[in-house]
Amino acid sequence: MAAVEMAIRELIGESSGRVSVAIKFRSSRVYMNSEAPMRAASTIKLALLFEACRQIANGTLSGDRKIAFGDKPTGGAGVLDHLPSLKELALWDVLTLMIIVSDNTASNAVLELLGKDAVNQACNALDLQNTRIERKFMDFQAAEKGLDNRTSASDMVCLLEAFLMQGVLPERERKRAMEILGNQQSRKLTAAIEEEEVQFYGKTGELAGLQADVGVFGEGENVAIAAVFVEGAGNPLEARHLIANIGLLIHQQMKSAT
Repeated sequence: MAAVEMAIRELIGESSGRVSVAIKFRSSRVYMNSEAPMRAASTIKLALLFEACRQIANGTLSGDRKIAFGDKPTGGAGVLDHLPSLKELALWDVLTLMIIVSDNTASNAVLELLGKDAVNQACNALDLQNTRIERKFMDFQAAEKGLDNRTSASDMVCLLEAFLMQGVLPERERKRAMEILGNQQSRKLTAAIEEEEVQFYGKTGELAGLQADVGVFGEGENVAIAAVFVEGAGNPLEARHLIANIGLLIHQQMKSAT
């Protein structure tokens, strides 16, 4: 494990950006600058998914509830802005779009349904020290006022553990959430690995000057949970290469441990 940590430190040392890493293997961990507050970008959508699953489980919401979309485009990632004839979807389908293609229209619909307070209370209950949602997605006016969605690499690992651990969410909703996370369409941590070689459940995020990916490698007993944020790198490709190389090291470490 020392070799993996040294290799990751060497990669970080070569980066022009500020890097935050939290990796939890089955019996060890690699945490570097892991508690530094970071702009969450779309990784915060994991908190929305968790709270939605919790409310579906306790009956506050129904996964079959129809969610309507307004006519005003949200912008950014997603497909709903490009499908104007699609006026509503069931909540589970909206949650799926929010995660697997990071759809911002879907995400804002979920946030309106849940409310920021409920999401933040869920984060507090999970003891996420640096995770808070303060604005809708693509709300640049709010961002200019200093409102932003923030998290940390260590918080994201804790949040992913809440999806993995039995008993935090009821099993039906937990399995549905993991199925959604496993269908993620964007690849950063696993970009240097053939898709058929690794099972990955996660969520990417990006903003101007920020690249991030968080997720779970593997399944069953042999898993690794990782969160990597790169802010202020020379360009997005440099940051993506760093995240991909860290993901490859995680994958190689897991293979060597089996």
